[in-house]
Amino acid sequence: MRFAVALHVVEKNDQIAENLICLDSESNIWETKYWVIGKSTRAQLLSGKVYVHRGQKVPSHAGGTVLRIYKPDEDNHNRYSVVFKAEEDCKNVVAPSTGWGNEKRIEWLG
Repeated sequence: MRFAVALHVVEKNDQIAENLICLDSESNIWETKYWVIGKSTRAQLLSGKVYVHRGQKVPSHAGGTVLRIYKPDEDNHNRYSVVFKAEEDCKNVVAPSTGWGNEKRIEWLG
């Protein structure tokens, strides 16, 4: 059985304020939105990693440990926000070129 350990996402536009929001600068807590993520994958990604990219072939410019994945409102149907604690070692990470779909890539273990 495979297990989701990391999520790579591509910001949908150049307006970072709409995609990546600092929730708490003192604790370095950030939120990125909105992504289609299945129920079991959401559960598996808790305590996993998220990497935020500006393109599939571009190194990540933000990322960290996933703290929470939640549905912000009913209008976004099956899309979820990812709250994470930013970490320096999650910057400048290049995702493998395979496995992308809908501007996201999930890393699996197993």
